[in-house]
Amino acid sequence: MELTTQQQTTAFLCAFLIGAALSLLYTMISISKELLSFNKIHVFVTDIIFMISVFLINFLYAIAMTEGRLRLYVIIAELSSFILLHFTLSKVIKCTMIIILKKINSIIWQFSGRFGKKISDIIISSSKLFKINKKLKKN
Repeated sequence: MELTTQQQTTAFLCAFLIGAALSLLYTMISISKELLSFNKIHVFVTDIIFMISVFLINFLYAIAMTEGRLRLYVIIAELSSFILLHFTLSKVIKCTMIIILKKINSIIWQFSGRFGKKISDIIISSSKLFKINKKLKKN
């Protein structure tokens, strides 16, 4: 049985949204690769996991929306939104997120440095107090 025009339009729009979501997912993965400086094995495993998840999403989508049949308009919608977002908005998101996360990281390091210094001061002073208390108990 052929899909109605409404079902085809819905399938096209949903595929467009899936392509956009996959593009954002790939952007987040590439940000994590850049910030965490993965080696070649980690990159390979991450890419395999991404490809398997894309396959599963598309397979389940095809079963749910297009009666399990491969439709050219679905492929065009998903690829066009992925490519469009990947080469436009994803670049902006990636640069912005990397700048923000590096700034947050530097703030955390500064805070932990100050906080670590205070903790070490507290430990040193408490150890001095402990030594004084030990001396007092002996006397």
